[in-house]
Amino acid sequence: MPKPTTTTSKRHEETIEKRVKCIELHAAGKSYREIERATGVNEDVPHRAVKLWTDHDQLKPTSRSGPAQKLSPCDQRFIRRLSDNNPHATQTKIARSSCVNVKPRTIGTYLRHMNLYVRICRKKPRLDAAHHRIRKRWARERRIWDKKQWRKVFYTAEIKLEVGHTGPRGKV
Repeated sequence: MPKPTTTTSKRHEETIEKRVKCIELHAAGKSYREIERATGVNEDVPHRAVKLWTDHDQLKPTSRSGPAQKLSPCDQRFIRRLSDNNPHATQTKIARSSCVNVKPRTIGTYLRHMNLYVRICRKKPRLDAAHHRIRKRWARERRIWDKKQWRKVFYTAEIKLEVGHTGPRGKV
């Protein structure tokens, strides 16, 4: 007698009619071995069908929602806190400092699920009129300073300082 071709995922599942028949025979007092012989199913099908019916009142197992989570909610909050405390840290640095045994790519996936992204600016923002006024006021206030006051100021000739290399564009 050919077996039904109803399959789900990786293992062969019996039809609902055969499951109902197994449950009815078990309710009538038949043993699992007698149910196997009467219905022609594998040895574990009657046991699984009866257990699912008695425990959950279901004929078919519910579908699973995917693979298990790699990080617990506590670990996710900790990684979020690490990212908030150091927004310029890379995924690798967060993975190393978190002491959680996952790859940096997994850290990045969880950060993206928390809507935390690194966005790179396309061009340097232009100064508007308010910025020009503020810069002129700053220059006017310091126009009357003497050399002694200017020595207290750290002066750089417009050099670019980066914590981590971001390429030709900066991170926003």
